[in-house]
Amino acid sequence: MRRFFYAFVAALSFQSAATAQTPFTQGNLVITRVGDGLVTLSSKAAPIALLELTPTGTIVQTVELPFKDEQLTGSNKKITVQGSSSNDGNITISADGRFFIVTGYSCDTTVISPASTSGIHRVVGRISNDGTINTSTLLDIPNSVGNVRAATSNDGSSFWVIGS
Repeated sequence: MRRFFYAFVAALSFQSAATAQTPFTQGNLVITRVGDGLVTLSSKAAPIALLELTPTGTIVQTVELPFKDEQLTGSNKKITVQGSSSNDGNITISADGRFFIVTGYSCDTTVISPASTSGIHRVVGRISNDGTINTSTLLDIPNSVGNVRAATSNDGSSFWVIGS
């Protein structure tokens, strides 16, 4: 059975800017999709994508967050979530409205139960309104276990994170 997990739905509340990425459109919705929509989710780490939808539900674009080595640019890290967790993959908007914020684990999709695996860093992803992805913020608690649930930010430069 195919299973999509759509996390917290966030309404866009910022202005678009032109860059190499496709900007998000003001007034549309952005949700997270855990997994690829084809493979059944399990306790393994799963990729995250942001889906932009019109208010009528038409998909405008899919922004895949990096989960493979060949997708990494600059100081970005992989970001995945535990596929079977109904509490991972939440998305928030920064207080100033310029960034979407997501959390996850810096690991391959072959890792089983990343939330309970020691040595896996937690990562905060920041996606700007112009579509630029930054997953370079690691939480330096690699020997900790527990789910990283969500994060928020005033302006995309500092974060408040919650987990189990």
